Amino acid sequence: MPNGVAVHDAGARMVSPREQFLAAAYTGPLLKADAIVVLCGEDAEQRASAAVELWRHSAAPVIVCSGGVDSEPRWIGGERLAGLLMARSVPPKAIIVEHGSQNTHEQARNLVEMAEANNWNRLCLVASAYHIPRAMLTFIKAIGTRPIHVLAVPASQLTWWGSPPGMDATRLELLNVEMAKVEKYWEHCATWAEGLAYIERFEGRTK
Repeated sequence: MPNGVAVHDAGARMVSPREQFLAAAYTGPLLKADAIVVLCGEDAEQRASAAVELWRHSAAPVIVCSGGVDSEPRWIGGERLAGLLMARSVPPKAIIVEHGSQNTHEQARNLVEMAEANNWNRLCLVASAYHIPRAMLTFIKAIGTRPIHVLAVPASQLTWWGSPPGMDATRLELLNVEMAKVEKYWEHCATWAEGLAYIERFEGRTK
């Protein structure tokens, strides 16, 4: 055992498709995209900041603010999030507001339609880290066999043991809620194995 670490253990538990998907989704490379998609809702300030950072580094020419639910302090909708972006010097011409969606499934469906209409091939998907797994599986399900590549970008500077504004649950607790929602809304989500196959499908592509 080099450095005291076992190289192979025939009795070790196999890593599940869910664990493999999470590892792949959270560690994917940041690549140039056609649009930055911000899933509005909780943690709006940090999600907006992450989107602005991507935009300033030329990750994509436009930012899509997706979400029609707006109820402070918990939920910030697309229109108000666009205002946060403009307050950070993002010009209106670089902002698109999608305010017709009421949930993650509708966000995915509307954004896939928008991507097809605009010939977008790659999207940077910005959301809180606890929401990334279900958001990615929902988008992957909506994409199907279309050649649209979605990259997960967790909003930074958000502590797992902290809570989003207007909520008591910690983000770590909300991760458990999101995992349960994957099972509850299974018809809108790709399976963990399908999600992993989707990420593998685009592995190594830079264009």
